Parts: sequence; structure tokens; C-alpha cells
Amino acid sequence: MDTAVHPRYRDNVVTQAMKEVELSRTCTMSYAKFESDCRRLPQLLYPAFRVQDKLRKKTFGLRWWNRKLNLYAKAKELVEEEKRSNEELEQNERRRNWELAAELQEETTNYYSEKRRRKSKRV
Repeated sequence: MDTAVHPRYRDNVVTQAMKEVELSRTCTMSYAKFESDCRRLPQLLYPAFRVQDKLRKKTFGLRWWNRKLNLYAKAKELVEEEKRSNEELEQNERRRNWELAAELQEETTNYYSEKRRRKSKRV
């Protein structure tokens, strides 16, 4: 497999790096593991990044891709901001509902205790 992905790098470093990457039984890995493997073994993904760079240059050019990625980053930031805002609103609503429930419970307790007190005075 390493010769198909790294034809110019058939040395022991790449072969050893390929052996060091461990996948689970489902052939998946977490992003944290992927990131640490990329930092530890940069030679594994270098060809993929080089292919991506060449594709970007040949299709629309780097300027177009940079603008596209910046627009995507801004859109992602807006979505995250909206999500945080919605979560904050929901949290405030839950807090208000909890306070109302506590007030209702207190009123109910006071009502019944007053009712019991009046009943005991009558007897």
C-alpha cells in the first residue's frame, strides 16, 4: 500500500510510519488521534496535501479557493454564534421555567399550610 501512495518515498521511514498508524477494528480513528499522527508522521499525508494544492491551482486558482475558504470560515463562525445565542436563550428560558415552578410550588405549599392552620383554629 505504501508504494501506491508514496511512489517516490519507498524508504524505510514511510514503511515504518505506515506500520505505526493504528486503526480500530472499524478502520476509523478519532480526530485527536489523526491530528497527533499527522504531527508525528508528516510524511504520510504530504502527497495528499500536494495533490490538493495542485488541484486547487488547476481548478479556479488559489485566489478563488482562498476566498471560498474565507467565506466558509465566516459562515461557520456565524452558525456557531447563532448556536451559542440559541443555547443561551434556551438556558434562560429553562431558568425562568424553573423559577416559576419553584414559585408555584411555594404558593401551593403556603395555600395548603394556611388552609390547615385555619382548619385547626376552627376545631
